[in-house]
Amino acid sequence: MKMYSLLKNVYEYGKYAFMGNVKEKLNAEERAYRLLTETIKQSYKPGDFILESTLAVDFGMSRTPISIALNRLVSEGILKKVPKKGSYIPLLEHDDAYNVFSIRKLLEVEALRIVTERNDYYVLSVINRMLEDSVMALRYDNIKKFVEIDEAFHLFIVKMAYNTYLLEAWKRIFLRCNIYTRYYNSYQSCEDVQENMVLSDHQDIYYAMQNGDAKQATFLLGKHIDKVYEDLCRKMKLE
Repeated sequence: MKMYSLLKNVYEYGKYAFMGNVKEKLNAEERAYRLLTETIKQSYKPGDFILESTLAVDFGMSRTPISIALNRLVSEGILKKVPKKGSYIPLLEHDDAYNVFSIRKLLEVEALRIVTERNDYYVLSVINRMLEDSVMALRYDNIKKFVEIDEAFHLFIVKMAYNTYLLEAWKRIFLRCNIYTRYYNSYQSCEDVQENMVLSDHQDIYYAMQNGDAKQATFLLGKHIDKVYEDLCRKMKLE
């Protein structure tokens, strides 16, 4: 039951429910932030402006928590703001891509080192379940589910390092990386996934973790992130 609950929380990262009147204001702000980050990943592209009034209707909430969420994303560097026009997603640039993927690699590799050295059976069990679900998603040509699990795989590793500062920094960087990968590297079919060896890379990382080999696991993860970045660079050059 514990494993199922954690998997459900990981897969539904970004979907937030709140209870009670006392905490409603704080939770509404956090809920707006989570919904906004998911909406950016799913529905917007670089250069698009994001309007508070539109989001208020889409999210079914007042503009106040949405305004706070937008300002938070501006302060985190995910959005930029133009006076009297609103916030927009910055255009994608090679220097920015290099910077965000480099920092993501540093943070994620450190998290994996911590997790692998702890050699937690529960963590390994959850990751094994994710890999099994990934196989099933590909078998039934469910690319959307595969991408959700792919992102959950990386999130779970960072969360299991139990370092709040590392996690919060990683979330911000990963969101920016996600804008790049969804715009340039979006998987359209099982063939795309297999060609990029995403599942194979995850499985190799898992096997190294099983063996308690932090050096090999972190090497493989770093190589995996480098591969995503290099593929991204190739596609950016084609534009």
